Amino acid sequence: RIVRSDEKTDDFKPEKAGTISETKELSLNAPPSATGEKPVNPYRRKEKKATSANIWRRSSDGPVTVAYDREQFETLKSNALKWNDMRKENRQLTVKLEGAPLNRKNLAYADLNHASLAGAGFRGADLSQADLRYADLRGCDLRESKLYHADLGESDLRGANLWRANMSQSRLDGALVSGSTVLHTGKKATPELAERYSMKFEKD
Repeated sequence: RIVRSDEKTDDFKPEKAGTISETKELSLNAPPSATGEKPVNPYRRKEKKATSANIWRRSSDGPVTVAYDREQFETLKSNALKWNDMRKENRQLTVKLEGAPLNRKNLAYADLNHASLAGAGFRGADLSQADLRYADLRGCDLRESKLYHADLGESDLRGANLWRANMSQSRLDGALVSGSTVLHTGKKATPELAERYSMKFEKD
């Protein structure tokens, strides 16, 4: 039957004020159990454990592993001449700067011959008169970089992007390019263009 708002029923028992809040308070502040374990707070956000998998530098494509040598990176980006002195003192040094972010850095005159630089970022960097002979430059971003008088002889430029790079008087003899290499003109490398610049061409 329909019960009016002013009508009392025998089975209606109002709930005591504060019952729900008191129950929560008791559950959250309950004393430790006999085993010594603290009560679990159901409202506490679970924290993620810090691991090498979730503290990597991230990109839109997922985690990125930092493969380059940190000490070498810091020395090169701060002072190219100091870097050159370090290489003179240790001729056997293996340069490991794969994927290093060197965009817009002043690397003029840097000695980077035989360096492992695959995937490194050099966009807008000044590499004027840098020694890049036999360097591994596969997949490097060299867009808008200054390569004036730079020596890239016998370097590996497969997949590199040289769009709008200043290649004035740079040496490219024997450099290896592929169909995925973007030249400073914006065109992709072809056997004909490679021959024009005294480079070698390899199919992807």
